[in-house]
Amino acid sequence: MLDDLLRGAFRLAHRRLGVVFLDLLWKAIWFALTATALLLVAAWFGLMPRSIAWLDTGNRSANIAVGIAVVREFWEAHRARVFLAVATVLFASLVIWFVLEAAFRAKIFPLPLGEGGAPLARRVRVSRFGETCDPHPARQPAGCRADLSQGERFGTFLVASVLKCLFLTNAGLAFGAICFSRYFVSPFAEWGQMWPDTRGAALIVVLTLAALGFLLTTIETLVRSDAIELLGTDLFRVAGLIGILLLFETMISGSCALMVGVGFLSVSGWRDALLMLGTAAVGMAFMTVLHSYLLVVRFSAVVIMRQNVVEV
Repeated sequence: MLDDLLRGAFRLAHRRLGVVFLDLLWKAIWFALTATALLLVAAWFGLMPRSIAWLDTGNRSANIAVGIAVVREFWEAHRARVFLAVATVLFASLVIWFVLEAAFRAKIFPLPLGEGGAPLARRVRVSRFGETCDPHPARQPAGCRADLSQGERFGTFLVASVLKCLFLTNAGLAFGAICFSRYFVSPFAEWGQMWPDTRGAALIVVLTLAALGFLLTTIETLVRSDAIELLGTDLFRVAGLIGILLLFETMISGSCALMVGVGFLSVSGWRDALLMLGTAAVGMAFMTVLHSYLLVVRFSAVVIMRQNVVEV
């Protein structure tokens, strides 16, 4: 039953809290690299106006006006370079995200089972014909699967993540173009009048993308756990279990986002703004930890279900 699976998955995740830390580690590395690169770009372009010589008028207001004019001229002259530099950093950040995510998670998933901590791949397995699987690929009977090497696991994790992102991005762009095509050819002032006619379609697009994201997440989890056979042997339990965990995470994330949004609407000064920015940062950190923990729970549940199918 689902309740037994969830209890076992949470129990296994509690014994593997170090895995949660490792999943947070690569995210911290990615954030540090991205923030450093953006700060370097900002410092590079921020120091360039200092080399511009201009006359001090002796009047503070006039100096401010001259400074604003210099910055405006600098922006007009270097705007394309700024956008190109930021786009390059963001693209490199996206590539680093995919690589770090695949490299770390390929090493920590699937989780080992049992108190002894023996990896799942090292346990005795049987083929679908009842024969014992030999660790050597050349001596395996029909129905046995060879365990993937670390390089193959990295490739599997990387391709699964990239394909999922591409599918969701392309679907979002396609649905957005269909639903909001009128907005692209209409003045901004008319968008408010057009919204009542398109909010129904927008809701359908959101629900469709959510369903597609759930389907792709389910397939991605099974592929990464080397348990794709569960789609045929235990589809409803797999879908229900992953759906429960994703729905729980979505509800908490939505609640945090709603509270932060309401807080920003009540901001009345710079101190309140700084307080809400700090609150938003804490909320994002909390959601990052929760996502990593629930990810470990999800993979733990799939590993338990896979053991029931392919293990002795």
